[in-house]
Amino acid sequence: MALTADWVTDSYSWRWIFFINVPFGILAWLAVMRLVEDPPWAKAKSVRQNGKLQVDYIGLGLISLGLGCLEICLDRGEQEGWLGSPLIRTFAVCALLGIVGAVCWLLSTDKPIVNLRVLKNRTFATGAFMIFVLGAVLYSSSVLLPQLAQQTLGYTALLSGLLLSPGGLVMIFLIPLVSRILPKVQTRILIAIGFVLLACALYQGHRLLTAQISFQNLMLLRIYQMIGLSLLFVPISMLTFSTLKPTENRDASSLYTMFRNIAGSIGIAVSTSAITELSQVHQSYLSQHLTLMDQPYVNTLAHHTAALVSQGVAATNLTNVANGLMLKTMTTQAAVQAYADVFTYCAVFAFLAMPLAFLFPPTKAGGKSRPGAAE
Repeated sequence: MALTADWVTDSYSWRWIFFINVPFGILAWLAVMRLVEDPPWAKAKSVRQNGKLQVDYIGLGLISLGLGCLEICLDRGEQEGWLGSPLIRTFAVCALLGIVGAVCWLLSTDKPIVNLRVLKNRTFATGAFMIFVLGAVLYSSSVLLPQLAQQTLGYTALLSGLLLSPGGLVMIFLIPLVSRILPKVQTRILIAIGFVLLACALYQGHRLLTAQISFQNLMLLRIYQMIGLSLLFVPISMLTFSTLKPTENRDASSLYTMFRNIAGSIGIAVSTSAITELSQVHQSYLSQHLTLMDQPYVNTLAHHTAALVSQGVAATNLTNVANGLMLKTMTTQAAVQAYADVFTYCAVFAFLAMPLAFLFPPTKAGGKSRPGAAE
């Protein structure tokens, strides 16, 4: 799917990407209508008055206001200057009021649109927090690699898709293997190992990233990340929902998905903003070496000048063109160093999440918790 989207972007326009979802959405809707039905307890729980389903419109409105405004803040924040912009300040206040209002309303009403009390379950709360951490790291790293490839290294959208696709294939291959391991090992240990592997893969990005990094090495970085992620998605989901009652699954699924998606938005916003800020910091540092008193700069400038002369560039333009090449090199180096720094921060974030895996009960897939280990 990602590769198709990249081909469409290169061949037509990014706007056409959204139409890819239409046929798949229709097929999914038809399949759900034909094959999926509510379990008996869900049908019995449905409350109907005067032939109409009772809906918590106030809760729905507050959630839409809070999360919608938060999404606008995260998407437009860097572009508008964050809280320095009146627009962002307005949406930030609306997001705060909407989220706080939604929490207060959902905890006080008898029939909330989503029951926040499922977070009282320690196992579910731990899983929700871990999927939040995973979502932030996953989405930010998923954006960083293609952004680096296209904006800094000059790759096309199609090449960026080819860069990411092998990692997806590796995950498809590994997840069934992980499912076979689950009954034999404590699930929380697999989660801890997954976060360690993910942290090591992200730190490897810090070590290997240079302006001359090859397509193969970038592809391997993504594959390394997917190896760690393959040990996280299924185990976290299984443990998160393992101690919930069937009647709580609907509310829990909504919250679980919400935490993951919000974390993804936050991770993307923070990482892209950090790239901008750190690039400026590294440019400021590197610019101190653009002086005739710095011998490496003099040698590189002489090399560029000699190359331009061999290409027949007019003598009157030599200095400007050579300095332009030096400036471009400096900008690229600063950007690459910024990406390496952000990969390091993501690695630290993933590594710090590893001990949280041991807040889960010591169970195996299909097994039972040790006495006193669950709630």
